[in-house]
Amino acid sequence: PLGAMTRGSRCMLYGITHQNDADNHEQSGIYINGASNHIIGNHVVGMENALFINSVFAWGNPDGAALNRVCKLAMPVGVTSGNVFHNNAGFGWYANSLYSTNVLTDEDGYVADWSTCNLYNMQTGADQSQNIVVQNHVEYFEDFSFGVYECGDVTFRNVISAFNAKGFYWKSYRRGLGSEAFCVN
Repeated sequence: PLGAMTRGSRCMLYGITHQNDADNHEQSGIYINGASNHIIGNHVVGMENALFINSVFAWGNPDGAALNRVCKLAMPVGVTSGNVFHNNAGFGWYANSLYSTNVLTDEDGYVADWSTCNLYNMQTGADQSQNIVVQNHVEYFEDFSFGVYECGDVTFRNVISAFNAKGFYWKSYRRGLGSEAFCVN
């Protein structure tokens, strides 16, 4: 679209081999592994992706202290509010896999009860999903704008997405019983 960056003009780094995804393939203004972080009041421009929540290693990074102590696909997502993303070559708000539940953790943020990582309580069948909310957010002049490969239970509240090649890009989606509408206001 008009004003968008081309793939050849993106910012990237050929750095450490085991960080190639973050440095080069999915280089992002805000690149996070733990979705529980709060993303508030940021302005990201001129990147491959503005925000990338990378949950590809479901049980923690292979070389990290949290390996087999977290369930990254299910961890609650922090507050995402008041951000402006524009003129990024790929995505604005982007996550590869998120199915947030109300995971019970200990004081260090490690999983205290692994049954809370499931979308359903295996004993009762109750839905344990937790709604993700992106609010008061603006994106423009990007290729994909908002996008995910797998994500459930997300609401975009007071969001403006304009002049993007693709407004919303979703491959797999799930709605839980407690989910709000996909777009509000």
